[in-house]
Amino acid sequence: MVLKVYGNRLSEPSRAVIIFCKANGIEFEEIETDILKNQQHSPEYKDINPMRQIPAIVDGELKLFESHAILIYLSCAFPQVASHWYPNEIHKRAKIHSVLDWHHSFLRRGAAGFVFNTLLGPLSGIRHYPQVAIQAEEILLRSLSKLEHSWLKDGPFLAGNTQPSIADLILACEIMQLEVPCDWELVHEVLMNDYFFKVLKLNGIDFEEIRIDVLKNKQFSPEFKAINPMSRVPAIVDGRFKLFESHAILIYICCAFPGVASHWYPSDLFKRSKIHSVLDWHHSNLRSGTVGLIFNTILAPLNGFPSNPQAAKEGEKLLMKSLSKLEDFWLKDGRFLVGSSQPSIADISLVCEIMQLEILSEKDHDRILSPYKRVVQWIEDTRKATAPHFDEVHGILFKAQKRIRERLATESVKNELKSKLMNGIDFEEITIDILKNQQHAPEYKAINPMSQVPTIVDGDFTLFESHAILIYLCCKYPGVASHWYPSDLIERAKVHSVLDWHHANLRRGSVGVIMNKVILPLNGLPSNPQATEEAEKTLEKALTILETFWLKDGPFLAGRSQPSIADLNLVSEVMELQLLSEKDHDRILSPFKKVLQWVEDTKSATAPHFEEIHGVLFKAKKDIGEVLATKSGKNE
Repeated sequence: MVLKVYGNRLSEPSRAVIIFCKANGIEFEEIETDILKNQQHSPEYKDINPMRQIPAIVDGELKLFESHAILIYLSCAFPQVASHWYPNEIHKRAKIHSVLDWHHSFLRRGAAGFVFNTLLGPLSGIRHYPQVAIQAEEILLRSLSKLEHSWLKDGPFLAGNTQPSIADLILACEIMQLEVPCDWELVHEVLMNDYFFKVLKLNGIDFEEIRIDVLKNKQFSPEFKAINPMSRVPAIVDGRFKLFESHAILIYICCAFPGVASHWYPSDLFKRSKIHSVLDWHHSNLRSGTVGLIFNTILAPLNGFPSNPQAAKEGEKLLMKSLSKLEDFWLKDGRFLVGSSQPSIADISLVCEIMQLEILSEKDHDRILSPYKRVVQWIEDTRKATAPHFDEVHGILFKAQKRIRERLATESVKNELKSKLMNGIDFEEITIDILKNQQHAPEYKAINPMSQVPTIVDGDFTLFESHAILIYLCCKYPGVASHWYPSDLIERAKVHSVLDWHHANLRRGSVGVIMNKVILPLNGLPSNPQATEEAEKTLEKALTILETFWLKDGPFLAGRSQPSIADLNLVSEVMELQLLSEKDHDRILSPFKKVLQWVEDTKSATAPHFEEIHGVLFKAKKDIGEVLATKSGKNE
């Protein structure tokens, strides 16, 4: 029976599978699935791929989806496939797995997020998010930089190969998606302008809406440039007053805050304007520096997001420059900002920004702040002026530092440790202290140029990306029980399919929920309700698929009677939800009886190591719950 490939050439992973089949002389029937007509949701297609995504293949009785898993299967199932696509040599194969795992969380995430939110969403009238597009572009650019300087540094193809592998084909097809024409600047301006008008309408403000068609370059017309010489939207005209930059516009519209002491937001026009000036400066300088440093040294590694050593370095440089401006300019004429004798909303905003640095190591905190004597004194003066509330609110940061350090030291390696402990692999555990930026040290970057954990070194061989590591360990060490990574081609393909699905579904939802419900509130940073809602939807959808598909035929994933490395990875992901409040944890998980039983079965199958490795998680849950409960009570 001829191989059937279900796909659509508008889809980059579909193109990769089709090209591979043609390049290797695999006879196949290409069955186009028209996603614009929602054919992927038809009962016939759902019987092949209940995830309702493309591509998928049918080879005899085997139904398989997820492009990485498909290409690995095809490489193994069809003898005419040239060996360079998926080499037999264990180290080369492990490197390919490492690239494929990296692809999901980095290049694919950046490219897909950027193209959808800058072009496909706006063109199709589908809900899209400008801020997500900005973040996606940053991830995309960092990913391309990693391709340029790491993955392609030793040869013409990925991971130092002299001929292409399935990894080259997949990543090249991903990048080709960027051939879709798109002017991000124009789309961004249109979307932000629409958002601004929505804010005005929601607040019942009487206004005349004048649309500036940026796609026709109306923002460069002489009439509009007379209003806003920056040639950007939005802008307002109120009598003779012309104003641009959205922050300043919204502050002007909001006006005063009744009942609040006058020094916080003075009625005097000149004093208020100076506060506006500080607040606007804050966004592009102090805030950008602090956020860049904290995100790339603490929050990203803590939550499995891609961190960027160069961005952390640039963030610290901008932070130091901003602290110097505070020291020499904003604080030169008085105890508080812009020469005031009492604090304003600018003082409290900027001091709270700087207090985020408390979650750094003591050494880094002192190194950054100690040169700025006025700044340090200003923080103390603001603390006294707002006593006792300042210490009460910021006490959470000091408690959080210890918990964050404990979590970072253990969470990132728990998957690999469990597998090693269960299978009697002799290993040395070397803790990388992320809070001290040890992942960016030259010695560690020589092992893992991505500056992330975990990584293994086995003789002269180094490897990163947890899925790739677990596959390598199963293949390298003969003492590993066969159920972890079966030798049977079809069973192994199913394990690969689960692992590939994990990256873009369960992991994405879990990380988003934990970040916005736990990590950001724990560190005094604003969470994003919209992002939380979207992440929880992704998570619940993933749990539903676990319940109704992956676990429908047996106690473990893909119908197996014993756990595989896929069970180990995905259960560890679900266990992260222990950090939520008991109410949220039960609300999210309790509807999924099979999932709960599967977690318990995996725990039993890996006893006593499961409880041992997750011990830090249970301790963190208790501590975090106490801190967040205290913070919530104070907010009320």
